[in-house]
Amino acid sequence: MYARWLSSDYWQNRNSDDTEIQNPTWDQVENALCLLDGKHRTLVTLSPDRDSECFVMISGQWDGKCGVNATKNNWDFFSLIDSTRSANKQIVFMGGQNSEFPERNLVPMDWAMQAAKLFFETGEFKKSLNWIHDRSGVSLAESEGNK
Repeated sequence: MYARWLSSDYWQNRNSDDTEIQNPTWDQVENALCLLDGKHRTLVTLSPDRDSECFVMISGQWDGKCGVNATKNNWDFFSLIDSTRSANKQIVFMGGQNSEFPERNLVPMDWAMQAAKLFFETGEFKKSLNWIHDRSGVSLAESEGNK
């Protein structure tokens, strides 16, 4: 198991009662993801430890869709993208505030589960999913091919 720290939020009246679990089991991770409701429970973070610069964040869920962002160094961020969806903005509640997300940045929960499972086990980003670098717009596969 690579991810030894899990954090999840729970929002009530503009305050969050966060839960942190050290050495979570996959069942605990899966349960935290299934509890995401886009109203009170909006964000789950997995990392090797609390202060790591390597983590995956899963936000959601809104109509069965989630945002998935990841970094290995807290500098280069990648997002899962559903290229069949539009760039139209959608307002979602996440982390205590309303945020705008392009619809294509909201992916099926199944994709979020796949990404979380591989990261949980190995610390890797699932390459069969469509990870796009947030600043450059380059895919993970392309960026790794240039190394």
